[in-house]
Amino acid sequence: MMLHLKENAMQKFPFTPEGVQQQQDLLYALADQELEVQAALLRDDFRNWVIGHFELNSAQQAYLAGLDERFIQRLAADSAFAVANRLEVQLEYPEDTGSEAPGVGKRIEELDSFTSSTSPGGGFLVDGTLTIRFSYE
Repeated sequence: MMLHLKENAMQKFPFTPEGVQQQQDLLYALADQELEVQAALLRDDFRNWVIGHFELNSAQQAYLAGLDERFIQRLAADSAFAVANRLEVQLEYPEDTGSEAPGVGKRIEELDSFTSSTSPGGGFLVDGTLTIRFSYE
């Protein structure tokens, strides 16, 4: 129960590359068990976890709510994997270039460079970066 209370008290940061880095720093300062709880919450309820950990305006919340569920499931799994393994998470978010103009839409891509290995008695080794990239098309 105590871990759940800490989750609710997690500080919110702006949804910017700097804010993502600040949230990552805060998360990675947690003990392993607390970080595992956060990773599970992120995987199991991605949208609400993001809303609970980042300052999103109403347009950003609507955009998040409208994303395809299959994409959310993939992003949730990869985000939770990155967090649980203390891997780097990057946000690439360009300046708004008139996204309200006709024919211009916001695109989101999830790019990962995860590599993992194991050997008998060698444990699990993992490295890589998760990049979440927004662009306008």
